[in-house]
Amino acid sequence: MNKLASNFLFSFFITLAMVVLDMLYHLAGGTAVHLLYVLVKFFVIFLVTFLTAHFVGRSTREGWFTTISGPIIFYLYYRFANPTLNREVFVLDEQFWFVFAHIAMMVISYFGVYYFVFGKKDSIKAKSIVSVFVLALLVIGIDILYQLTYVHITTGGNEEENARALHFEKSFNLFALVFLLGLAAGKIKKHPFARGAAFAAAVSIAIYLTSFSMPRAFFGIVSGALPYWLLSLNFRGKR
Repeated sequence: MNKLASNFLFSFFITLAMVVLDMLYHLAGGTAVHLLYVLVKFFVIFLVTFLTAHFVGRSTREGWFTTISGPIIFYLYYRFANPTLNREVFVLDEQFWFVFAHIAMMVISYFGVYYFVFGKKDSIKAKSIVSVFVLALLVIGIDILYQLTYVHITTGGNEEENARALHFEKSFNLFALVFLLGLAAGKIKKHPFARGAAFAAAVSIAIYLTSFSMPRAFFGIVSGALPYWLLSLNFRGKR
């Protein structure tokens, strides 16, 4: 894998993992989550992470710079951006202390992915758990993006309806279930494609059982297969 593709995937993993942790945090705390907010945060965090990784490097030193600068830059953008939701109806993360919560999520995401990519070979068991944790975050992230996009389209872009689409308990329960499925898939002693196919099918069934939505369950095959395939790629780029 060339350096550009490796840094792109490295940054993509970190950003999506961070955004999913952020969404779960907001849902648990009663703050709004809507599509435009998610996309803007994803773009800003990804840009900072990718540019740092590609032009400076990937290491614990660059990791600390990224985990601090990304959330601060997003906060500065959000403070000056035009509001898309009614502040009297929805609670948003406009307080400065949210920056520290975002930094904590970036630390978990950056160093979790970094450990997965560059972890020592003699720590296979721990590395496996970290990779499944990242995998579960990616699966939930794609599924949440599907839900938000579906509601956004069917409501004609009504962001207030979009902000009501997600629920913490359902999202967290699905995350926990996908994490367990990922651990189980790693025990299948067959070709990686067979493990990936079994995992994608299990994710699809899990999504249907937790949502009873057939379209979402069909898309769940993509939600499960794509991250599993991406995580199976070998990172060969230099730090």
